[in-house]
Amino acid sequence: MISQTQLEGLRRTARTYQPGEVICLEGEPTRDLLFVIQGAVDVLQNEEIVKTIRGQQMFMGQIAFFANRRRTATLRAKTRCEVVRIREEKIDQLLSVMPTLGLRLIRDLTEMFIEKEAELARYRTYGSHAHQAMKAEELVNLLNGYLPFILASLMQELPEYARLNLGMGLLDALSSHVPMNGIVMNKAKLPDEIRNREVRDHFSQAMLSLLREKSERSITSELSDSERERLTSLLPATTEFEDLLADLTEQKLTVGAEHELRGLRREAEKLPGLIEQHRVGDALDTLERAMVFLDKMKGFSALQRASDEYGTMVEDAIIRAANILETIKSLAELNREGTVRKQILDHLKFEI
Repeated sequence: MISQTQLEGLRRTARTYQPGEVICLEGEPTRDLLFVIQGAVDVLQNEEIVKTIRGQQMFMGQIAFFANRRRTATLRAKTRCEVVRIREEKIDQLLSVMPTLGLRLIRDLTEMFIEKEAELARYRTYGSHAHQAMKAEELVNLLNGYLPFILASLMQELPEYARLNLGMGLLDALSSHVPMNGIVMNKAKLPDEIRNREVRDHFSQAMLSLLREKSERSITSELSDSERERLTSLLPATTEFEDLLADLTEQKLTVGAEHELRGLRREAEKLPGLIEQHRVGDALDTLERAMVFLDKMKGFSALQRASDEYGTMVEDAIIRAANILETIKSLAELNREGTVRKQILDHLKFEI
């Protein structure tokens, strides 16, 4: 997400369009990319409204900008709109200081591709609007050209799961048009339109980093040695958790609380074995079920004769279970990241 400070900086360069004002005209030459901070925009072709786009922090005019073409549609403000025009010579500089803006651009391009791909399927089915089908194909070729650079940029640093998921989304969207084993990572694949030396150096470093990662170490969905040690270190905590539940059976419980406690103890007994076998996903599911039983037991607190002691023990059990759950959740997230990263790297072919 673009930070508030960055958004305020963009607003200082934005122009406000009132309802009915034309932002750009179909067929006019362009050297800028449009970023709509907020508002609703009518998209017109041949003076007819084909759709209305509503939202905030979204790019428009990508096809004309990246393909060096004239505007493919007229954009007209439907509501009050704040629009930033990013000049061609400023785009590299802006994206380098605001990487979140670059991710937003990639997201919007991906969504546009998926939309155009659906249009293309309809055009092929009904055999009409060939010129529109050609535009969809052009967008496929455009994204295909930028794909190696986009993937390298997404994966250069240790990424958040959302960035990896975005990378997989790009691959999935293009899979029916681009052979995955045909994606080649080399300096020659950097689009000619990107002339900035720093950007080209970044791509070279990213490519070499990914090549080293793919060739020198095995990337698997399994936990690393340090992650296994971290998981195994939870075993004493699970034993203490089971002991606490055993103490709870000594309390005078209502029938409902006894039922929930039995279910809770069954889940708790599974944990040590799952942890020893490094079955993170199963351990996570087990703990989440345990938390449901604990929440129900907490609800019986007011009905217990020794309510203060019972309530304290249940609160203690909730805290202990939550601490174990937090660690296992973080390990499960790392496990998913490793899996997705491996899938992406498996698709890439490197050439020096």
